[in-house]
Amino acid sequence: MAMGMNEPAGAAAKTPGVVTTAFIMSILGFVCGIPAVIGLILGIVGRPKAKAAGSGVGLATAAIVISAAWLAIGLIGTVAVMASGGNSSDTAASETASATEAPVASEAPAPSSAAAVATESAVAESSESPSPSPEAVASEVATPEATEAASPVVVFEDGDWIVGSDFPAGTYTLIDEPSFCYWGIYEAGTNQENIIANDNVTGGHPTVVLKEGQEFTSSDCGAWATDIPAALATEFGDGVWKVGRDLKPGTYTLIDEPSACYWGIYKSGSNSQKIIANDNVNGGHPTVVIKKGMDFASNDCGTWASSIPAALATEFGDGVWTVGRDIKPGKYRLTEAVIGNCYWGIYKSGSNGQNILSNDIVDSGRPFVTLKKATDFASSDCGSWAPM
Repeated sequence: MAMGMNEPAGAAAKTPGVVTTAFIMSILGFVCGIPAVIGLILGIVGRPKAKAAGSGVGLATAAIVISAAWLAIGLIGTVAVMASGGNSSDTAASETASATEAPVASEAPAPSSAAAVATESAVAESSESPSPSPEAVASEVATPEATEAASPVVVFEDGDWIVGSDFPAGTYTLIDEPSFCYWGIYEAGTNQENIIANDNVTGGHPTVVLKEGQEFTSSDCGAWATDIPAALATEFGDGVWKVGRDLKPGTYTLIDEPSACYWGIYKSGSNSQKIIANDNVNGGHPTVVIKKGMDFASNDCGTWASSIPAALATEFGDGVWTVGRDIKPGKYRLTEAVIGNCYWGIYKSGSNGQNILSNDIVDSGRPFVTLKKATDFASSDCGSWAPM
């Protein structure tokens, strides 16, 4: 009788190696945080494998719990140490501050005799040597209160100067009226090649605004100063004048008829760079209206006055004329036919030639115009006008 063979019993389930490693790392987590981190990761990775193998699920769970606990303890400890360290540093800083408060000022030692001798020698040398040309000049010996309230006047003469090094930046005015003066403002370090502003001046009291680092040259001008006394004139000649300091604001008329006259109105402080109005005039009695905050320049014009006697003409030539003061209102026509180009213009009086009411350029015939009071009439290369 044949005997049947027994089937072998099933083999025991084996725990995955990653689970075992995770548990070991979690135990070593008390040494530092790195093994605990490794144990936590391996425990999370190995738990599904242990479940599939049917063994080591509990070991993987224990690795995860232990590693997480070590990490939590380490985090809490780190926060506590940092907090205590901050408090201790604040305390130390407070103690240091309290220890350094109210230092006792020691008296300055008296200068040695050698230093005193050197000081006296330097004072003597400085009193003997001449002071530089640009300097602060006080017009009177002031009391301490007046010295604190008023700034000293800075004066310098002709020459080449560096603003900010030789004298302070600011606004400077020529004290005397020059017969022929040249001034120029240049960018520093350009050997006077890069011109910012310049002018040739005959008469008046030109004003310049100089900035730190600029170079300034003055030739045959005289002395420049930060302040000169006001002398408001109502009659003046050629030159550059500041309205409100040299001239009274108002309306001015050229007394004599010029042969070739240039006048210009500029914004004060622009070094004659910002033109408000200007004109070249040949004949007539041009009129300008100047206001405070302006500079007025006149070249080869003659004398300007706030009022001149009326001389109402009925026949006149080229120039600029004010109707009702120089010429009678009415209708006028050229006495002869135009040869070349004739320009005529009618402007509102007091607009400095900016408000044009009517104008024309004519190259033939005998044009005619109707002129009314409160207007200015300009004629250039036209000839003589006479009533119609």
